[in-house]
Amino acid sequence: MADVSTVVPFSIALVLAIGHVTALAFTAGLLILAATAEMLGEAHEVSEGTRYTAAFFIGGFALFTLVASYFEG
Repeated sequence: MADVSTVVPFSIALVLAIGHVTALAFTAGLLILAATAEMLGEAHEVSEGTRYTAAFFIGGFALFTLVASYFEG
């Protein structure tokens, strides 16, 4: 049978760890909500300067792929 002096500190540590994970999950959820709300608002704005947007998007994706493959190898 386990001694109370070894079980109680473990229980406290477990409760604190669960509290930290809960706080991190809550904070991450708030940040995702804020970022999504901001992006959705900007995505539906009409702007005149979208001539090169697709080209820059594809170029940025290609650059990211090249950099990622360089660091992977």
